[in-house]
Amino acid sequence: MVLWRGGVSCSAALGALVLKERKMYSINGNKCFVPWVTLALTVVAAGFYWLGDPWFDVLVWKSDWLARGEVWRILTGHLTHVSTDHLVWDLGVFIFLGSYLEKRRRGWLCGTIGLSIVLVDLLLRMTGRFDAYCGLSAIDIGLFASVCLVLLKEGKKGQDRVVFWLGGLGLLLALGKVAFEWMAREPLFVTELGRGFAVATESHLAGFLAAVVVFLFARIWHGVRVAIGATRRLQKCNATGERVERLSSCTK
Repeated sequence: MVLWRGGVSCSAALGALVLKERKMYSINGNKCFVPWVTLALTVVAAGFYWLGDPWFDVLVWKSDWLARGEVWRILTGHLTHVSTDHLVWDLGVFIFLGSYLEKRRRGWLCGTIGLSIVLVDLLLRMTGRFDAYCGLSAIDIGLFASVCLVLLKEGKKGQDRVVFWLGGLGLLLALGKVAFEWMAREPLFVTELGRGFAVATESHLAGFLAAVVVFLFARIWHGVRVAIGATRRLQKCNATGERVERLSSCTK
């Protein structure tokens, strides 16, 4: 129910206030954003690595997780790492990109992470090249592409050419890297991760595709919401016009 007074929507004002309080927190009198999702996943990934070798085989993604009924592997595999270098590089990129994206589009962050997890599983099964997989590289690629798409969107909206072209260049570089790795079936940079693990280029493609799908869905959903809002406003205007006409006919 929407209550109007003086041309101002009470529900819209309340929604804006709740959104503001949810996103901003006071630290020493200064407003500061806290990327809860990014921090939570970072802590979990670091905790998994701290558990050590006994838990590594329990948490890593395996191609037969569905047959075994080990559902957790589809998520925990992305938060498991084979070495300290693997963990530091993956988490460093994840914290930087995740915090930036969460501040601007928390929904995009969650959507990109969730869809990356699903697409990685599908592509790894489709190619059948790996029996095990671990690491945040797929999600990192997805977050990088999402950040570039945000820069494109914000640069275009604010007519900032530097931001717009920066986002476009980053997106093209990510696309070129993913396309090369998919065709060559070998990574562009790192080849070995340790413990006999190689880089799964399929995961990078999955992350990139996840970012694009989330972006397109957000655009479509925004268009639908705008159309619904316009339709409701038109219905209210028509209803108001009908009431005015009825009142005028009664007073004659």
